[in-house]
Amino acid sequence: MNKSDEVLENIFTSINKVYQDRGKCIIGLSGLQGTGKTTLGYKLQTKFEKIGIKFITISIDDFYLSYKERQLLDQQYYPFRGSPGTHDYKLIDSRLFQTLRFDKSLHNGKGDRIDSIIVKDVDILLLEGWFIGFQLIKDIDENLLLPNNQLLNKDLAIFMNNALGSIEYLWKYFDHLIHIKTNDLNYNIKWRLEAEQELRLKTGHGQLDGQIIDFISYMWNCLHPSLYNVKSNYQITIDDKRNLVFNQM
Repeated sequence: MNKSDEVLENIFTSINKVYQDRGKCIIGLSGLQGTGKTTLGYKLQTKFEKIGIKFITISIDDFYLSYKERQLLDQQYYPFRGSPGTHDYKLIDSRLFQTLRFDKSLHNGKGDRIDSIIVKDVDILLLEGWFIGFQLIKDIDENLLLPNNQLLNKDLAIFMNNALGSIEYLWKYFDHLIHIKTNDLNYNIKWRLEAEQELRLKTGHGQLDGQIIDFISYMWNCLHPSLYNVKSNYQITIDDKRNLVFNQM
């Protein structure tokens, strides 16, 4: 068994213990774009289904406000989707077991809801997202550089840190929280560019590389990943090839 398979087995065992102890449970999975959250969710689902446990993965992105609703937000703070305030928190709260589907390629990459699926008799639900588990912080370092080489906009960072307070109550639902980290934040840029290129090839729609850099810079400005710690039950650190370099419980 290689190291990655060993970690997968450890995560599977830790979640299964929670399920055996508590019954139906909700698992949180935090990680920047491209860290492999979807892949990990699929592998866990496969392992649990083999032992007769119904496991599904949903993304916090599936609960975005509709395109029209997001156009009503203050565009000074919300030129892009993805930050706290662009999701329908009440919908998440009431429909964790109803999976909405969101097409990120619509409206020139701004995305919109398309439909929903009612999921019944779920044993384990995994909710994943890039700022899952982030907690409010007191101090903002305005000297941090963004991927577009601009300095942090402290006004935007403070606004989004406060907006985080409207969603962090959802973390209390988690019976277990997993965090995937990288040993270099620049990998996030590389992976996001690769993912968008694949989306453009597949659908003919999506954002160009320059738009992606602006998008990531905005996201980092909102909640800079170097400022926010995730208090997880299991932490994984990966390199630029998504190989495991460190893990701890």
